[in-house]
Amino acid sequence: MFLALEHSSEAAYEDIRTAGSSSMLSVVVDHMCINTCVAFVGPYADRETCPERRTLRYDQVKLQSSRGKVKVLQAVFHTIPIGPHMQALWRNLDSARQMQYRRQRTQQIAVELI
Repeated sequence: MFLALEHSSEAAYEDIRTAGSSSMLSVVVDHMCINTCVAFVGPYADRETCPERRTLRYDQVKLQSSRGKVKVLQAVFHTIPIGPHMQALWRNLDSARQMQYRRQRTQQIAVELI
């Protein structure tokens, strides 16, 4: 997971770094066009070719050499949903306090400006 931590403490970094190992966080893997045109999800889930460039979803060399039995994807992309990471951080009292920093600082600045 990559989050901007330029103004965060080392403890906040460690909480985020270890959140994945201490909880059941998941990665979503989806099929995509080799040219990154579209993901083969939703209305494209059953397609064998990209609707934009007509490239094939599966590696044709491997598909033909296996006589159509082995379908190897040309490309995939990985998504790490942020929701479970944020929930893991909010469960920890220290990281929950650290995540309040922006709101608290914004309120302080607003008071100073008035």
